[in-house]
Amino acid sequence: MRHASSVKEHMKVLDEELMDYLKDKPGIIVLRPKD
Repeated sequence: MRHASSVKEHMKVLDEELMDYLKDKPGIIVLRPKD
């Protein structure tokens, strides 16, 4: 997964495994277009 990090040491776009990124998160939000 590619995301923009606001962590002071990074402050750039990072590539990270999705499951590693989500392990400390309470969940995800999925946005879908209306049909």
